[in-house]
Amino acid sequence: MAKVPYLIFLAALPLLAATNPGDVEGNFARKIASTIGEIESLSPESFAEGVLPLRERVDRFLNDQKRICRGEFSTIVLSEFGEMESGGDELKKLDENERKLCLRELKNIQISFINALYRARHRYLTRIHAREMEGLETMKKESVDSVQKAFSNI
Repeated sequence: MAKVPYLIFLAALPLLAATNPGDVEGNFARKIASTIGEIESLSPESFAEGVLPLRERVDRFLNDQKRICRGEFSTIVLSEFGEMESGGDELKKLDENERKLCLRELKNIQISFINALYRARHRYLTRIHAREMEGLETMKKESVDSVQKAFSNI
């Protein structure tokens, strides 16, 4: 039974080898940048219900990226022909320079996320505040008109 997953892995190996790891990482980076852009472009009307799923997606990515930067995952380095490179019996972990680069990228993504979330939330709160101020102005006008009517005989 243990050979079945191994055979499935071997059957999928050419597909995995055909995928450039840089493309995969770049694809994730583009997707997360796109998600951060979606957060920033949320309209004030759709902010309350639209931000949660986008925020969860970014949080999942950030948590996974933290684990990658900490070295919780190992990788197998494949040659361009889909074969393990020399010394392929051992799994590759991030070296110190790669780890630092990973953490810098993670920091930049988090800062972009925080800034995008701030701008979207600021627009949302500004909209709510404007609506509340309109309501307050209407209540003041109605109250003044009511007082004016009550004392119109004087």
